Amino acid sequence: MEAALIAGDLWAYRAKLTEQLQETDAELQRVNAALRALGGAENRTLLLLRACVASEPQVDARKAFDYLTACGWQAEARGNPLNAVRTALAHLAGCGEIERVSRGIYRAASVPQPS
Repeated sequence: MEAALIAGDLWAYRAKLTEQLQETDAELQRVNAALRALGGAENRTLLLLRACVASEPQVDARKAFDYLTACGWQAEARGNPLNAVRTALAHLAGCGEIERVSRGIYRAASVPQPS
């Protein structure tokens, strides 16, 4: 087979996968919104992290970890609890719920002030 033909097939396949990924992501966003609307299905780690970030000017994973464990979060139930906190912080930042100030440092998302 010719390399150009193979490359063309791969690019077409990549485009198809990208489209499927975008559709899946849109559906995931819809399901997450529905879960948030229901309330009780919320992840306790994320709830505690939101409270932590709201209570401090800036938070890193260690400070958030200490806050979570002080609130009864069971670190021993996770294989790598500090990494779980880092991942959850990155998730909240990716959703726009908190802001990344610098590497590993987060704060509450700023609310635009009315003009």
